[in-house]
Amino acid sequence: MPENHTPDDGHNHAHGGFLNRILGGRAEVIFAVLCGICLLLGWLGPKYGIMSEQFGFGLLLAAYFFGGYFTLREAVEKISKGQFQIDFLMLVAASGAAILGEWAEGAFLLFLFSVGPVSYTHLTLPTSDLV
Repeated sequence: MPENHTPDDGHNHAHGGFLNRILGGRAEVIFAVLCGICLLLGWLGPKYGIMSEQFGFGLLLAAYFFGGYFTLREAVEKISKGQFQIDFLMLVAASGAAILGEWAEGAFLLFLFSVGPVSYTHLTLPTSDLV
């Protein structure tokens, strides 16, 4: 599995960080899965009376963290270099959803955005070597 991406693949940061060392190089995958799980439980739990609204809200906050962590890192990195890319816009959209009180929608947006790079890295790149 590639550890560094090419500058033109839209996902060009190195994966040698602290979290990847702890999680065996799969931090983005684990965070995307945790985001999805927290989103699902935080959204459906209170609806079906499985958990309190407060606990469900806490899970939605956790989904924001897991879904937005790598997006925020990439956005800060790009902005510090004077570049403006979609990472920043996704964070603005998720923040806007939170401001409007639509936490689940913002968490869903971050989940979808976190799954994109993971699927590209773990599905598309390995199969391109087969061609």
